[in-house]
Amino acid sequence: PPIIGVPILTAIGSATSWRVALVVPGMAALVAAWWIAAVLPADRRQSAAHFHPRALLTAYIPLLHHPPSLRLLAVSALRGIWWIGLLTYLGAFLGTVVGFDPRQVGLAYALTGITYAGGSVATGSRLGAFSPRRMVAASCLLGGAVVGPLLIFPGSAIFVPLLALGSLAAAVCSVGIVNTLVSESPAGAATTMVLNGAMLNGGTALGAMAGGLLIAAGGYTALGIGLPGFALLSAILAAWPSRHEATEREA
Repeated sequence: PPIIGVPILTAIGSATSWRVALVVPGMAALVAAWWIAAVLPADRRQSAAHFHPRALLTAYIPLLHHPPSLRLLAVSALRGIWWIGLLTYLGAFLGTVVGFDPRQVGLAYALTGITYAGGSVATGSRLGAFSPRRMVAASCLLGGAVVGPLLIFPGSAIFVPLLALGSLAAAVCSVGIVNTLVSESPAGAATTMVLNGAMLNGGTALGAMAGGLLIAAGGYTALGIGLPGFALLSAILAAWPSRHEATEREA
């Protein structure tokens, strides 16, 4: 969506109004819902089974007693804070501080999406040969090092490469966390990924809130100072070695 959808919607908004730009994706969502309902086969009825809250909690107990996985889940939440905290206010920053028009803002989001997709693919292939935790830690450090100058020194000449680097770091961090959790978590993959998604969503909400508070306190400069702190904390937690990596080093 950031690669194609945002530039299209900004073009529509520039030609008409922001209300039309909001109505268009809403109509597209309705059409997509109708198409899915018409194309997908009907669900099969499952055998009658009673839901037991204890069984749900039991599935998470091994994960909650595994500190390395809990640290990675915390990294996922912190990544949501520093990355989404940036993306939430990126459009306003580009328009009011950098001086981009709506189409340029759309292109900036498209660049973010393209770089993010490229980073995700690279992480699953060539970068996958490196230590997953070190890769996640390095990506968090890179993200923190980029976010600060990006917001504090809003020159358009340096903005584009910094934004691309930040998007790349966020993608590497995200995929690295998932790969590490799948290989190390003592719980099932589905259970682990559901909790990881919940932590990321929680971090996303906190990132939007923290970003707003920082901007209210000291403008975008405060945002550029505060967000790297979350990235640094996530790097420290990611670099914390697990027993799995310690055993591999001894071997």
